[in-house]
Amino acid sequence: GSSASHEFFQNYPKAELILREEKSNKPLLDTYPNQQRPILIPNADVKDDKVLLQREAWCPVLVELPVDFNENKSSSGSKEENSMDYLKKAVQTVETNCEGSLSIGILINDVTMKKQKEKFDAIIADMPYGIVGINIWPIFANSMAQLRWGAFPGYTASGSGSLGNCRLYRNAEKTVLRAPFSYLPRKSVEVVSPRKAALVFSRMTKYKLTPNLMTQAALFSAVLLGL
Repeated sequence: GSSASHEFFQNYPKAELILREEKSNKPLLDTYPNQQRPILIPNADVKDDKVLLQREAWCPVLVELPVDFNENKSSSGSKEENSMDYLKKAVQTVETNCEGSLSIGILINDVTMKKQKEKFDAIIADMPYGIVGINIWPIFANSMAQLRWGAFPGYTASGSGSLGNCRLYRNAEKTVLRAPFSYLPRKSVEVVSPRKAALVFSRMTKYKLTPNLMTQAALFSAVLLGL
């Protein structure tokens, strides 16, 4: 279960349990008595730490995996082009060493994404993942019935088949969500306390089931005011 998995990662060599905010040194928001603390495991190695890359976490853990990339040896010239070479190398590293094909997230600044649109879109198109989130949490796709949720076709490590796709697109392979690098919903929804997150998503569920002015107002109240 989640508790056993959290204990495994917490006791792993190099693991750091995050208890306080880095800049303010304030304790992390602790709304629930048994809330699991985030875990950071830096500088993982693809050979020595293989279990970290192939065990499904089911808990808040971030494993940092350095990418072997020499910018000076990149075939491209500009900084933005080098960024695309790095991204391609990072994606290859993940595909080769990390188990699963359900979802993947990419953080990229808007300038680079715009200047290298063709190369960036080509990399996204070739990625074998069911959901690709660009500057947005991939799991948001699960709240939109018209989108496809599931493992990439032909990759069985994360199961087979899919849900969603209520518009019945034929041969749908993946969902791609895009957002600017910085935007209001990220600040209002993604970086919040567990209690506000529970409130927002319960209100969102009610709005999805019964869309009207009252449920919409209640959702906005939760997102903007936390009430």
